Amino acid sequence: MKLHQFFKVVGFVCIASLLSHCSGVSKFQISGTIQGTTEVFVLELNGTEELEVQGTEFMFLTELEDGDDFEVLVVDQPTGHFCVVSNGDGTVNGQDVTNIIVTCATN
Repeated sequence: MKLHQFFKVVGFVCIASLLSHCSGVSKFQISGTIQGTTEVFVLELNGTEELEVQGTEFMFLTELEDGDDFEVLVVDQPTGHFCVVSNGDGTVNGQDVTNIIVTCATN
C-alpha cells in the first residue's frame, strides 16, 4: 500500500469514528402533571436538578439516557398543601417519561 493510500484509509476510519460519536445518544425528557394546587413549590430530579413549578404540568431541563434511573421528589411543599409523587421513580425505557403525577391536598 502506498503512503498516500494509507493516509486516505486512516483518514476515513477516523472520520467514520468521529461521525459515529457525533450522532450521539438518545436523550429523554422527564415530565408529568400536577393536581390539587396552583401554589408554587419545588420538585427535584435525581438529587441534582431542582425545578420550581406552578400550574398543571412540569418538565425537567435535564434529559436522561435510555436505561438511566430517575427519582422525582417534592423538596419544598407549597404553602398550605402537602404533595406526594406517584410514578416518581423508575428507569428510562427508550422513551420520554410522562406519567409522573404530583397530587396535592390542603393541610
